[in-house]
Amino acid sequence: EACLTGGIGAEVSALIAEHCLDALEAPVMRLGAADVPIPSSLALEKYVLPQVEDIVKAVQQLREY
Repeated sequence: EACLTGGIGAEVSALIAEHCLDALEAPVMRLGAADVPIPSSLALEKYVLPQVEDIVKAVQQLREY
């Protein structure tokens, strides 16, 4: 449920890019919640949090790189 901006994924991605850039075979890709507050409604969470389709799409993009 971490947001893309300022979340743990952003920090880990920055560290990887800073220290391991030469070893990367593809760009660092982040997938996280939208940069909005997480809703308390389960019905609205699907619009904010990454869904299975989002994860599959991100993996496919990395594989095609």
